[in-house]
Amino acid sequence: MHIRYLEYLIALDHERHFARAAASCNVSQPTLSAGLVSLEAQLGKRLVERERRFIGFTPEGEAVLPWARQVIAAHSNLVLAAGRANKPLSGEVRIGCIPAAMPVIGYLAQALQAAHVEVTIACHSMTSEAVLRGIRTFELDVGITYVDKAMPPDFRLLGLYRDRFVLLTGATAGLPDGTPVPVRQAIEHRLCLLPQSMQNRRILDDRLAQHGCSAQPVITADSFDALFAIVSGGGYSAFIPESYRSMVPENLRVLPIVPPLASATIGLVLPGDKFPSATAGPILAIGESLALPAQFDPV
Repeated sequence: MHIRYLEYLIALDHERHFARAAASCNVSQPTLSAGLVSLEAQLGKRLVERERRFIGFTPEGEAVLPWARQVIAAHSNLVLAAGRANKPLSGEVRIGCIPAAMPVIGYLAQALQAAHVEVTIACHSMTSEAVLRGIRTFELDVGITYVDKAMPPDFRLLGLYRDRFVLLTGATAGLPDGTPVPVRQAIEHRLCLLPQSMQNRRILDDRLAQHGCSAQPVITADSFDALFAIVSGGGYSAFIPESYRSMVPENLRVLPIVPPLASATIGLVLPGDKFPSATAGPILAIGESLALPAQFDPV
C-alpha cells in the first residue's frame, strides 16, 4: 500500500473537492483519482462517493480516515526519527493555539527556532476543542491551550504560565495606567466583551460569579483585536488576559483588578506515549526552559 494514496485520501477529506485536493498534493486530478481507485482496489472497498464531483465518503471511507491519519503520522515520525538521530529538528512544526494564548506564540517560536534553525512554524488560531482534535487527528504537532482541567491520558501536558484578567480602558477614563480597580467597580464600566460562546468569556463569567457579581456587556466581539479597536474608539472598557499587556496600544490603559481575577493555566499539549511523536520531545524541552517576560506568571 502506497503512503501517497493515503495522503490523497486525507487531502480529499480536508478539501472536499477533487481538484483542490490534487493541487494540495501537487499532482494532477487524474493522478489523484487513479491513486484513490488503486487504494480502493487494495482494500476491496469503495471509499469515496463520486459522480462528476466529490459527494462524500462511504461508511468504509469514514472508518478508514482516522487510521489513514495515524499511518501517515507514524510514517512521518519514522522518517523524522531516522533522519534526525539526535540532530536538530527541521521542517514545519504545526501549532494550534487558543486566542487567549496568542501572546506567548512569539516567545515559543523564537526559542524553538533558536535551537532548531531549520524549523518553520505554522500557527493556527482555534478553540481549545479544535486544538485537542487536531492533535488526535495528527494535524497538529503541539497545542497551546488551557491545561487546568483533567485531560484524557493520550495527551502530554506542560504548564507554561497562569493568566489573570485585567481591565482595558481608554485614557478618557481618567485613571493612570496601573491603577487598581475593585472588581465591582470594573463591571460598572460600559463593557465590550467576548461572546459567551468563547471559553475565555465563560471563564471570566465564572470568576466574576465567585465574587458574587456578573458582567453585562453593551457590545460583544469575537476577537481580542476587535476589543482593542472598540476600546480605542473611546467610551468602552474590556476584560482581557494580562498576557496581552505588551500588545496594548499606547492610547489605552491596563488596570489591575482587585481582588485579582485569576483566569487559567496556559500550557503545551502534545501527543502522549500512545502516539509517539518525533517532535514532541524537542518541543517539550523548549517549553520546560522557556523564559517569559513579566506579564506572564510562570507555573
